[in-house]
Amino acid sequence: MPRTLLLSILCSFITLQPNVQAFDNNGSLPDQLTFAATHWCPYSCAPDNPAGSDQSNHKPGIISEYLTQLLGDNGIQLNIRFLPWSRALAEANNGAVDGLLTVVPEESGILLMPEVPITSYQDCFFVPQESSWQYQGKESLPSVRLAYIQDYGYNEPLHSYIQNTDNAANLFEVSGAEPSRRLVRLVQAGRADALIEEKRVTRWAQHQHQYQQQQGEKTVALKQAGCLESKPFYVAISPKHSQANQLIQLFNTLLSHPEHTAELQQYIDQYLGTVNRLLRSE
Repeated sequence: MPRTLLLSILCSFITLQPNVQAFDNNGSLPDQLTFAATHWCPYSCAPDNPAGSDQSNHKPGIISEYLTQLLGDNGIQLNIRFLPWSRALAEANNGAVDGLLTVVPEESGILLMPEVPITSYQDCFFVPQESSWQYQGKESLPSVRLAYIQDYGYNEPLHSYIQNTDNAANLFEVSGAEPSRRLVRLVQAGRADALIEEKRVTRWAQHQHQYQQQQGEKTVALKQAGCLESKPFYVAISPKHSQANQLIQLFNTLLSHPEHTAELQQYIDQYLGTVNRLLRSE
């Protein structure tokens, strides 16, 4: 084969190869970003949770690790600031942080989201083991006192149910740090009959004994009692960021790449191997 023809074929082959690092960050994008997040383990895990625990084996969380890697590969350092959820939303909206690590459309307000989600989540109801209640649509909600998280973007029909002031007597709203643990404490104390939380978050916490082995507290084993529809969640960028549109384009490219999707699944498997087995057994 003539040398010139061989070189031409090789050059064409190289040109056609997929480029995993889709952006050459040569100054057109910031060299670091600060995203707000709340403690939502195993997706995002604050380093000081649970209180007094040994942090030498701290795991940052599935989405924390995944986005840190994706952005780092493109020359951007990701800093994550853990805040109560309502404050995280406020700081992203006013530009005090560059965006949110995770968000759903119902929560996003004026925040900008890429078209491509990070992954999906599913909110489920949890009740004490001895409870006979089962979620069977909106009509079944008034029969329980339900604990939920302030400003959390719940799917329908729960969102409308919470917004209806006629249902206020049967609703318990929690806010601040570690909201998932506060939900469980309401059920443990008998003030709420059920809680609503993302299923992996609840099962992760139970598996890590953050709920079941709190010294000096009454413990209540929980079981899953029905779920809302599974929905996607996204990263969000503050509209006040001067390069918001470029960052949205970056995330659309990175999150849609098949190799990156495979990397996300590896993180999920690392964190949730045992928890997924628990979920499949129900």
